[in-house]
Amino acid sequence: MKKINYLLKKIIAFFIVCIMTVSFINFCDYTVYASEGSVVVAVNKTDVIVGDTIAVSVKLSNPNGILCSYFNLVYDANIFTYAGGNVEGSGFNGVIPFEVVGGAEEKTEYTWDMSFTAKQTGNCNFAIQPAGDNPFMDTDVNPFSPSLGSATVNVAALGSDDATLNAIVVAGANLNPAFAKWTLDYVCYVDNSVTAVNIGATSSQGGRVEIAGNYTNLAVGNNYVTITSYAPNGKSMTYNLNIFRLEPPTEPPTEPPTEPPTEPPADIDIKIDNIKYVVASDFTSADVPAGFYICEETFNNKMVFAIKNDNFELTMFYLRDEEGNGGFYIYDEGEFYKYCKLSTPQNTYIIYDSRKADTKPAGEEKEITISDLKIKGFVDEENSEFLYFYAKNSNNEFRWYCYDTIEKTIQRMHGTVISDVTEPATEESTTVQEETKAEESEKNQESEKTEENKTGLNFSYRDMLIIAIVVLVLIVVSLTVVLIVKKVRKREDDPEAEFAATNENKDEE
Repeated sequence: MKKINYLLKKIIAFFIVCIMTVSFINFCDYTVYASEGSVVVAVNKTDVIVGDTIAVSVKLSNPNGILCSYFNLVYDANIFTYAGGNVEGSGFNGVIPFEVVGGAEEKTEYTWDMSFTAKQTGNCNFAIQPAGDNPFMDTDVNPFSPSLGSATVNVAALGSDDATLNAIVVAGANLNPAFAKWTLDYVCYVDNSVTAVNIGATSSQGGRVEIAGNYTNLAVGNNYVTITSYAPNGKSMTYNLNIFRLEPPTEPPTEPPTEPPTEPPADIDIKIDNIKYVVASDFTSADVPAGFYICEETFNNKMVFAIKNDNFELTMFYLRDEEGNGGFYIYDEGEFYKYCKLSTPQNTYIIYDSRKADTKPAGEEKEITISDLKIKGFVDEENSEFLYFYAKNSNNEFRWYCYDTIEKTIQRMHGTVISDVTEPATEESTTVQEETKAEESEKNQESEKTEENKTGLNFSYRDMLIIAIVVLVLIVVSLTVVLIVKKVRKREDDPEAEFAATNENKDEE
């Protein structure tokens, strides 16, 4: 019996040693194979002006090698345009995908070089975002979590954007109407004996002035001349001048008895939400948002100044209330919408309200606040942490969006989330909770896939070594138990052998 106890102690000791060996292998495995790496974003300039081109490089590295990687470089396509580089693909609009699939050669580093051109003012963040499940795998088929870099570039306007002129002078002739910096079209008459005139023009901000057209060899009749004035930051305005050379002996027509107005066109009264506004033209270039330019528009059969943005296809008028407060409003199909812009690293949203939408969420439209911006929208009736708003995105698409007040994120809403304002929805409404359930379902599917991977045949070297050790331990334990059982049964069947074994135990003691 003592012999059996002695053998059992040896088996337990051997088993403990095996467990410690497996634990040590696990420890060594994570020490050797765990890898972090990095995805670095670098720019050659952090402060540029509109029109400048910058160089952006992306560097992926991992000391344990790179088997495959999937990630995106995101940026504000309203501020920068992709100008080229060694990235496969084209027509990028705010998201550039990167895909690395390692070959026979184990590489620890990949580098991409690109260039971007600034097209409007603002701050643009070039950031890395992972794509898909297990986006980073090293050459040992182990996932790794690199540090994700980013770089911010500020795009500014160079100097003032005031491109108006202070004066236009035609030697020997009078302008009709008299010069005013907001008036762009002029006429003047010269005698038939005049074959050339001198034209002088000065910029309000000291910018460059270009004069083009026929004014050095005047023909009889109209001679068209353009005067282009440039602001210090490159913006321009073009003044049109028609010089009429009279036929002999026609005299120049009499000057008009009264001087035309030298100020912008008169204001126009309108009403929005029972509040009286005027469409004004007395705003300054400093009031104009980045990306817009000043132009002339006809409103209610009157000429007024407006601003436009061709990228978003927007036309806006400057409205001022009875208390003198002014601001720009989007004019769209006979409706005015207060101009509000919400920007994220992935997208830019021009805010409208439910008047522009065919459908809207249930409830009452009210003033909501998103990132300190007060706009019109809806609050989720079942969960007030979610806010809904209607907007045009960077692709000029109108959609409803959901803002998460806790995570500070914006999610495009599916059509089934919105119910028609005139008819009950016939499709099952997709609530925020259902979206959460869908996300949980996706997570469960990912977990099941992970379990399948664990139970599949895709073993690493570490897993194979651990399995081999465990199998060996089981074999040794099984053989030992079998030998002990046989020995015990033999002693029970042979009393003399039992007596001899007892004497042997005494001798050993």
